[in-house]
Amino acid sequence: MLLFMYLCPFAQVQGEAITALVFPDPKQATPHDKISMEQALRQHCLHHLAPYQSPRRFVFLDAPLPRNAMGKVNKKELLHMFLKEML
Repeated sequence: MLLFMYLCPFAQVQGEAITALVFPDPKQATPHDKISMEQALRQHCLHHLAPYQSPRRFVFLDAPLPRNAMGKVNKKELLHMFLKEML
């Protein structure tokens, strides 16, 4: 299953827990899959990252991660998407 995950560095600046923004493959993901996907991602992060680096929250986005012309994640637009999802 293809998915994109981005760990938000700005979450720590705001005094919040590290948050993972996840965009699952829309062709394969269902609402029920998000629960099992979150559990699998949490286990993967705990296994490969230090406990303080592991995300405390997983936010599933409906739109793909915004990218710039070079294909990198556009952090300014991502911040707007993140805040929009949280409201």
